[in-house]
Amino acid sequence: MKAMKPSVAISIVLGLAAVTALIAWRGFIVIGEAVLSVGFGVFLVVGFHFVPIALAAFAWRGLFQGDAPAGIWFFFLGRWVREGVNTLLPVAQVGGDIVGARLLIQRGGATNTVSASAVVDKTLDVFSQFFIAFAGVTLLFDGDNREWLSGMIVGLLIMLPLLIGFLLAQRWGLLHLTEKLLVKMMPLDRRARVDVEGIHDSAWVMYRRGSSCGGGLLLHTLARAAGAVEVWLILYFMGHPVGWTEAFALEALGQAVRSAAFAMPGALGAQEAGYMVLAQMIGLTPDIGLALSLVKRVRHVMLGVPALVIWQGIEGRHWMKTRQTSESKIAEADG
Repeated sequence: MKAMKPSVAISIVLGLAAVTALIAWRGFIVIGEAVLSVGFGVFLVVGFHFVPIALAAFAWRGLFQGDAPAGIWFFFLGRWVREGVNTLLPVAQVGGDIVGARLLIQRGGATNTVSASAVVDKTLDVFSQFFIAFAGVTLLFDGDNREWLSGMIVGLLIMLPLLIGFLLAQRWGLLHLTEKLLVKMMPLDRRARVDVEGIHDSAWVMYRRGSSCGGGLLLHTLARAAGAVEVWLILYFMGHPVGWTEAFALEALGQAVRSAAFAMPGALGAQEAGYMVLAQMIGLTPDIGLALSLVKRVRHVMLGVPALVIWQGIEGRHWMKTRQTSESKIAEADG
């Protein structure tokens, strides 16, 4: 196992220090009581999160249409693992997508097709987040919040051409470059057995399927919008209920803050500070915003840890199967 890079370790330490400093600033007892006030409601929050995971799994599988290498249950597990890796490990919110693709390839999917599906699915997810963030800004835009939200609108307007540019880059050769890099990274003895060429062509076959891409974009948008229910539940159990509009706006912009801080492992510190500011925009105190973020962290751990265990279990079974196959071939050769 590779050692963690010093820069990553430093980022984690700084992030944890930032979170601790924010809690200390608002008061350990005050924040602790707010978090604990959710009580057993946290299990309902955790259970509900399987809804957006399922929606995202259907979006991913839909890209294959009738050629999916596995059933929806395995896509659900893969999506759960993807989210767990991206949430709990320092992988800049993309490592989980690579892990999910790897699991699907182990299941029998063609390397180029599965890799293309990961790229297309991630692209659709990013665009859905843009739409959700823009909707959240629109809902909160009024005289009191105009100064803060104007900056967010500028950021979104800057982000849109970057998203479009990312899509065009895929069309103009980015995926061809990816194919070449993957081939160079592979050991010589594996290049003939692992087909990574054709990622570009496979991706654009998927993009041309308007129904599957449109459906995937819709499902990802619904999955992200469903996060508003999670926010509503947390605040309800805390004793600070809000309307659905406020919950949606808070979740939409909270997701945007977390994504913007992708370079920081787990968006540590950035997520907490973001919710403290956003909470004030809907009439809550910074303390409630900070407690909301910490409860979401609890949900990340409660769902993420089992996801990592599932991942290692699948990897372990694949390793055992590969080893048994190799031993059988050796025995046959010796015989």
